[in-house]
Amino acid sequence: LEGTALVVVNTPQYAPLLRGLWDAVDLQVAADGGGNRLVDLEGDEDLIPSTVVGDLDSLQPDARAQLEAGGAVVHDLSHDQDTTDLEKALMHCRGEGMTGALAVGRFAGVDGRVDHFFATVNTLCSVLRWSPALTLVAVSEDYYMCMLGAGEHELPVEREEDFEIKCGLIPVAGKCKVTTTGLQWNCDQLDLQFGGIVSACNEFAADATVVTVKTDGPILWTCTIAKKEAPS
Repeated sequence: LEGTALVVVNTPQYAPLLRGLWDAVDLQVAADGGGNRLVDLEGDEDLIPSTVVGDLDSLQPDARAQLEAGGAVVHDLSHDQDTTDLEKALMHCRGEGMTGALAVGRFAGVDGRVDHFFATVNTLCSVLRWSPALTLVAVSEDYYMCMLGAGEHELPVEREEDFEIKCGLIPVAGKCKVTTTGLQWNCDQLDLQFGGIVSACNEFAADATVVTVKTDGPILWTCTIAKKEAPS
């Protein structure tokens, strides 16, 4: 993952995912309270980011001390209250020359905080505007999501026998005209918009090895991986 940063956000973390990605990237950053999450991981005390970035309203003093003792540099950006901690971390990644970022955590309404989920989606949208050269993917242990800009995209299809995969194209940034291949229910010059049609609960076509998406505007791609339930 050359040129890619790992950004740890302030949500529950899945240690095997973090461990698997940690050494594969070129830069590790904690977004404010993401530093607490790293310190709280049992048996993974060596996961020390190079930097902690944010307004520091969430980073606990003992966690900060432990991370700084391990070599992390803490940047206090509390003067900036117009961007989220994730956005601050991504701006730092861009400044370090990164071309990709994996925001790692859980995003789907953790602790009932649906507002945090939409803030993350908004960040996915805004990065396309202020840093289109930085590819951002939000990753959890069982799903990922990313914004696809206007144009044509190819998404590889990966399958595992014991897992069920659901995907969607969500027009969070406004109305889009979309054409796809490789899905169970493809779009053919279809207008997707809130209050109209949204491509949710979709699946990969049985013979697909790649999904193609052609869109005239930014659209959110989501992919969820769940273990199949054993037959009763």
